[in-house]
Amino acid sequence: MRKVMPPIITTLLIAVVALLALYAMGLLDGDDIIQVADAEYGSGAFTYSGGTKDGLFSGNGTIDILDGGFFTGNFKEGRFSGEGIYYSGDSAENSEWYFEGAFQNGFPHNGVFYFSNGEELVWEDSPAAEN
Repeated sequence: MRKVMPPIITTLLIAVVALLALYAMGLLDGDDIIQVADAEYGSGAFTYSGGTKDGLFSGNGTIDILDGGFFTGNFKEGRFSGEGIYYSGDSAENSEWYFEGAFQNGFPHNGVFYFSNGEELVWEDSPAAEN
């Protein structure tokens, strides 16, 4: 069975690209905790709170896509990396699904998708995470 990346992950990746663009414009710099409020890119806006290193998300952080989607966990070089949780809504209670586990190169790598109907999908070694 072929694994398909949930569409909301693509939206979240777009948000990360938008933050990289903010860095390129000189709006993000330093190694401090930052918050970007209501930054817009494409069809959505987002809020990020967390650490940066060389202008990229680094360490623990949280990104909230205001039209749906929420990630809290570890970032490395601007991407989801290590342990984290991605919700398809603004919280576990308001999500149709969420992923909890390890991320690599911005993608779910090993963990479990939990669905609001009680079903679970174990996700192991996503090929997209290796690119």
